[in-house]
Amino acid sequence: MRGFSISCALASLLIAASCYGQTLEHLSAVPSWETGPTGSTISFRGIAALNTKTVWLSGAKGTVLKSADGGSTWKDVSPQGFAEIDFRCICLLSQQVAIIASAGSPAVLLRTTNAGKSWTQVYRNDSSQAFFDSMRFWDAEKGIALSDPVDGRLLIVETANSGRSWEQIAPELLPKSGSGEAAFAASNRSIALGEDGQLWIGTGGTDSTKCRVYYRGGWGQSFELQTVPLTSSPTQGIFALEYHESKQTNLLVAVGGDYRQNEPGLENQFMANTCLFSRDAGHSWLSPSKPPGVYQSSVVATKASSGKPVYISTGPIRSHIAYDANHWIPFPGGFHALATQENAVFACGSNGRFARLVWNED
Repeated sequence: MRGFSISCALASLLIAASCYGQTLEHLSAVPSWETGPTGSTISFRGIAALNTKTVWLSGAKGTVLKSADGGSTWKDVSPQGFAEIDFRCICLLSQQVAIIASAGSPAVLLRTTNAGKSWTQVYRNDSSQAFFDSMRFWDAEKGIALSDPVDGRLLIVETANSGRSWEQIAPELLPKSGSGEAAFAASNRSIALGEDGQLWIGTGGTDSTKCRVYYRGGWGQSFELQTVPLTSSPTQGIFALEYHESKQTNLLVAVGGDYRQNEPGLENQFMANTCLFSRDAGHSWLSPSKPPGVYQSSVVATKASSGKPVYISTGPIRSHIAYDANHWIPFPGGFHALATQENAVFACGSNGRFARLVWNED
């Protein structure tokens, strides 16, 4: 059922648009979240969609759920023996093949080839420093998983055979990490992917006025550092990146802020330093004219019902929509993570929450 009525959603968006200086033509279709029960109360931060129907979730207490009907019903396919593990990353490669990554020690990658009936450990790192933050795939064969720094550099492993085996990227290809620097495992979106091995990794965690992005131009290349003027601290930084390439423009979007903003008394505090975007692959960054204004943990690029490219971001407090990454309009409903496939957008969050984005035509 819907978390709020269409009329309320429309009213909220129209008021927000007026405050944010958006034109009404942008609101010909108003987004809202249609929520549905998962039968669970744990916190979900991993979400993946294969199409508009096949959606999987992963989260605390070793929990993995799958749906074959767009989230109307769910089946528990949690791996046995991992009840103390938090699986914050999940990727779907087919109806049968999925991979999950743990946040915490031991740092493990598990793979299923029978839609969750059984799981096989395909990578393990027992270092107390290892902690998987994000895992993404370019296609059904090539993928990457990112861990916090081990021995002073980010630990990154890659696969070229659908996750059957993983190889660590040579540490000498990576710059040294700063003291306390790491990616955030909030939504499995610390990595953004481009073509032919191109990727960006967003970090935070240091006491600095600026964050950093680790950029790689292609397969086997070394990483270079890009400075991003978002505030970094143990609770602040880049929480999610999204790269979208089209005939009109190429945009790299970074969202984040301070995750403590979800604490009582801080949720209504405006936070300007929550979003930046780049038109040159991260070499320079622009501040939105109207930023989200609250901590955002995930962002995806998709298309509105009109066919226009659109960005959707979310955090525990509320979600936002932007057609150009420069003007972000808030709408009700807050979650941890987002996934998109075939222009469908799904969200998951605390207390077992799941939702699907719907477009309410004006």
